[in-house]
Amino acid sequence: MTGLKESHLRMSAPGLTVFIIFGARIVDGKPSPALQRRVENAFALGGTRPETRYLVTGGWGPPTEAAVMEELLVAGGVPATQIIRDRESRNTLASARAAARLLKGRADIRRIVAVSSSYHLPRCMLLLRLVGVRAERAPVDSERAAMGTGAWLYACAREAVAIPGNLLLMALGR
Repeated sequence: MTGLKESHLRMSAPGLTVFIIFGARIVDGKPSPALQRRVENAFALGGTRPETRYLVTGGWGPPTEAAVMEELLVAGGVPATQIIRDRESRNTLASARAAARLLKGRADIRRIVAVSSSYHLPRCMLLLRLVGVRAERAPVDSERAAMGTGAWLYACAREAVAIPGNLLLMALGR
């Protein structure tokens, strides 16, 4: 996979590190630049180490965002057995709920890291916390430069509206 580089960070405590990669748009069956950057960021942090797992989430498609992310990871050398799939979630709230469901009760997990665009990650972190998932954050810091300031500010404004909307849906039990 073009652009993927494995980090050589040492992980000292035993147990798995799970990178939750939140989906982004698919264009003609290919990852959008945002989705490509999210996968590359997660891979740079986790690589192909045996204690790394990737939870790919996103059900828009076909192909689904999760399927495209899985393809990118496998092409980068990640064994398919290290990928946890959520191919049904069609929004960030559903992805957070699916992550909670898929990771619940897993005593083998030492660390959970949420990976998304810098403008999207605050909502991801809030929703994960509200559904009971304690995660660290790994923003794609290059997002603003890659998108341009105008598009990045628009994305931030869109997120500012989405947060209360998601909170309302949760309050209503949806």
